[in-house]
Parts: sequence; structure tokens; C-alpha cells
Amino acid sequence: MPRPVLLRGLCLAALLTGLSAHAGAEEFDEATLERGRALFVAEAPVPCGACHVLADAGTSGNLGPVLHDMKPSLEQVKAAVTDGVGIMPAYADMLSAEDIAAVSAYVAKASGALN
Repeated sequence: MPRPVLLRGLCLAALLTGLSAHAGAEEFDEATLERGRALFVAEAPVPCGACHVLADAGTSGNLGPVLHDMKPSLEQVKAAVTDGVGIMPAYADMLSAEDIAAVSAYVAKASGALN
């Protein structure tokens, strides 16, 4: 008979596999993606494109990573935008949760991380 610890580990592994299979499968409406693009290009207090290159946005910043090469996941973008990374400021006090979600969805989609 399997030990309970092993069963819990197998259940956790199955749950995580199911979650990761679902991650990235999000669908975003055009209005959300358009809002995210507007924030990225010009409407954020410090527009993302001032520092980042993203082909879809036509930006040419040279301080941050080239996002269409990096292809960050939705979760990576959301964490970076919310909390900041390195010299990148945290936007949690500058943008609403909805705007953070929109710009995160746009970057993940436009960079090719989401289909």
C-alpha cells in the first residue's frame, strides 16, 4: 500500500501539471489588449516603451530587455509591472489592478508568450 506522503506528492504533482497546462491558455478580449498597448506605448506614467523594445508596439527603448525576444509569461510580466525589477519601477501605486492586468496581457500576447 502506498504511503500517504507519496500519495499527497502525486496529487500535488497532478494538480500542478493541470495548472501549468491551463496557464497561458487565457483568452483576452481586444479591448483589454488595446488598453494594454496604449499603456505600454504612451499612457502609463512612465510608458514601458520608453525602456523596452517590443516589435508589435513599435518601441525602441534601450534600457530594458527586448520583450519580443524574451517572451515573458503573463505571470512574469504581471510580477515585474507590479513590483518592479532592477531599475524598473513598481507600478502598483501608479496603475490600477485592471491596467496592470491589461498591460501584462498585452506584453505576453504581443511578445509571443501567449497564443
